[in-house]
Amino acid sequence: MKDCPLKIMTPGPVQVRENVRMARSLKTTNSDLDPVFYEEYKETCDNIAKMLHTTGTVYI
Repeated sequence: MKDCPLKIMTPGPVQVRENVRMARSLKTTNSDLDPVFYEEYKETCDNIAKMLHTTGTVYI
């Protein structure tokens, strides 16, 4: 280890369950560009503002 200052230890080949592989293969969207996410985010921020009784901008 003296001659190797950094040793990266990653897990190596592992079995992945079928349901995990199927879930990982589903189409995903980029939340920065997804209009549905934006609307849900805005609605959530508005609801938090109501709970906090604030008229200021709420960020999550």
